Order: sequence, then structure tokens, then C-alpha cells
Amino acid sequence: MHILNALETLQEFQSELFMSSWDFKTAFDSVTRPLLVYGGVRVGIPSELMMMMVDLDIGGSTILRSPAALEVLKNKGNFRLRLCDLGFTAQIGTGQGGVEGPLSWDFVIDILLVAIRDVELKDHFWTRDSLGVNRPVRDQTFADDILSMCATQAALQSKCNLVCAFSMLTGIRISREKFRCFHIQNNNAMRPK
Repeated sequence: MHILNALETLQEFQSELFMSSWDFKTAFDSVTRPLLVYGGVRVGIPSELMMMMVDLDIGGSTILRSPAALEVLKNKGNFRLRLCDLGFTAQIGTGQGGVEGPLSWDFVIDILLVAIRDVELKDHFWTRDSLGVNRPVRDQTFADDILSMCATQAALQSKCNLVCAFSMLTGIRISREKFRCFHIQNNNAMRPK
């Protein structure tokens, strides 16, 4: 919806829009346990509870859904499935497939989103909501993808710098193959600079 609103605003006011999208490689798998705990604590979860949630995966096995695993499960049950050599023990990261994995990732990615939001950018891209109120377009996340929209190339570069710094500090890698950057322009000589 945000993209549609931004494109409608772009057309209505004959302005320009700078967009980029980032995808984090193996995002869920590359988050360290201390970062997972910190992410939860900073949104208000007691540290003891967050550590307990993160520690649920310690010593556990991750078994990929495969024909071989399903056959063992069907014939020998869940206990035997855990004893088979069909899985692996995760060293870092958060689980996937349950509620806690995506929620833990949300806590971590929120660190970046708040940093981006709190940067004083004079060049936000603004849209008007259904009540006629102008609002800056906020960065959007879709699992491990982030979409940014700005009014200028300089503002987008500032966001890019923050995303890269976050990646370097956390060890969560950005996928160069999936990175996209767009400049959409509607010319209007009367548009104030």
C-alpha cells in the first residue's frame, strides 16, 4: 500500500522518488545470540525471559523436511527422528518455522529501522493519507527485505550508509545479487528545489 501511495503522490505532484531494496543473506541464520537478546530487551522483554527464549535452541536439532525424515517420523516416531543423523545443531541464528524465530528477527531488524527513522532527513518522501494528512514514508520490511523511499539521492545514500554500518556491526550480510535501486522521475519545471 505504501508503494502505491508513493507512486500516486509522485504522479499527482510531478515529483521524483528514489527507492532501494535490500535483502539480507541468511538473515535468520546469522544473528548472534547476544544480538537476539539485546533486540528483545530493548523492546521491553525482561532479559531473563529473552535469554530463556533464545536458549531454547541450544542443543536442539534442526531437521529439514525431506522424504527420508518423513519416513523415519512415520515409521519410528519423533524420538527416533531426533536420534537419526538427518539434522544439524545451529550455532547461531534464530529458529525458523515457529513463532519465536520471525519475532526475534523483528526485534533485531527494528534496531536498524529505528536508526533510519531517527536520522534527521529533510528529504523524506511524503504522501497524503485518506484524511488529507501529510506523512513521511517510512522504510518497510518484508521478512529479511527492506524497502526505502526518499525524495533525494542524498537521503537515500544516508539510509544506505546506515544499512551498511548495521550489516558490518552485526555480521548480517547484504545480498548484492538482490540489491535494487530506482529513480522514478516526473518532470515539473515549477517544482521548488
